[in-house]
Amino acid sequence: MPKERRYTKYKQTDVFIQTLHFQSALKIQVLGGTVVGASVSLMRLDTHKKVRAVILARSSDWYTYRLNYPLWKHGMTACVSDTYTQVRAFVKKGA
Repeated sequence: MPKERRYTKYKQTDVFIQTLHFQSALKIQVLGGTVVGASVSLMRLDTHKKVRAVILARSSDWYTYRLNYPLWKHGMTACVSDTYTQVRAFVKKGA
């Protein structure tokens, strides 16, 4: 069995657990009862705006799942993903 590459070692579940653990460092609050599949509602602590985020194992999964395709109308305004060694939250401009 081939060894997993370094940037693929995290799974989606791991990223979600890290998101919960590092909420204050990421300047977000996970809103309870809002998890649906791979998405969750978050409150940005700096602007107090609510965003809908997708939880991805890798930032490149945004393109793997074709979330950049405008006709999907998925309503995601943020992405939480693993970036090699850190979990980061990316928020769409204006969200």
